[in-house]
Amino acid sequence: MAAFGAITHRFPEIDSTQRAAFQAARTGADEGTLFVAETQTAGRGRHGHAWASPPGAGIYASLLLRPRRPAAALLLLTLASGLAVAEAVEAETGLRADIRWPNDLLLEDKKFCGLLIESAPEPDGLIAVLGFGINLRPAAFPPELTAIATALAVHAARPVAREPLLAAVLAA
Repeated sequence: MAAFGAITHRFPEIDSTQRAAFQAARTGADEGTLFVAETQTAGRGRHGHAWASPPGAGIYASLLLRPRRPAAALLLLTLASGLAVAEAVEAETGLRADIRWPNDLLLEDKKFCGLLIESAPEPDGLIAVLGFGINLRPAAFPPELTAIATALAVHAARPVAREPLLAAVLAA
């Protein structure tokens, strides 16, 4: 397996990085392939909830995985991914995130990151796609989210750069 993100597909706009990752998986894309968008028109979270993806305001990404464990073990992968994102955020910003299990990261009781893992069987095992959205700037949150959502820029002492944070998440 190549390093996470060694192959990266970038989109100025896409409906969903999750959908793109699944489509690529079904045509043989390598494990660790990353899909990143500047904005998503149909980003989503758990239970079919929408994920607001304002242009340039966050990291909207999906990572293709081919786990060698049963689908029931994917909850552990979600938990480990939450810890990895929290570690990367702290390393890059000094902010210590709270994790609301199994898939939300919070600062001052407001969500700034969501994780979504989805899977599908394939003949040789399992396809899993780990999606993550990290709010960097509070650009244009829909009104219904302003009371529960936040962004790293609201809390960080200095501006948060997208690419170094993305690299830290992939490394963690």
